[in-house]
Amino acid sequence: MTTQRARHYGKSVRGPAAGRPERRRSLMQRLLSARLANAVAAEADLANALALAGISLPGLAADRQRGWLTGTFLVDLGAAHPDAVSRLAEVVRRGAEVESAERRAAPR
Repeated sequence: MTTQRARHYGKSVRGPAAGRPERRRSLMQRLLSARLANAVAAEADLANALALAGISLPGLAADRQRGWLTGTFLVDLGAAHPDAVSRLAEVVRRGAEVESAERRAAPR
């Protein structure tokens, strides 16, 4: 098998570990990696908050595919059981009511 063919099939003896310096990531790659990290952190934050309320969204996940193309990584909430969605709405409503009351009570 020729060296070129071996490389094509991923069987090349040479690689990043074969004495060649690792390629530096571009500014865009670093920026997108930071944006992905933010989406993953937001996903974990929401999952933890939902767990405190006894809610689980099985489809909750950072969208790791489209962000590399669009530059914006989103958190997909996925499909959920209607009971979980109703409970989520209840928890959000209560939190919004408390926050609204705190803003009204705060001195201006």
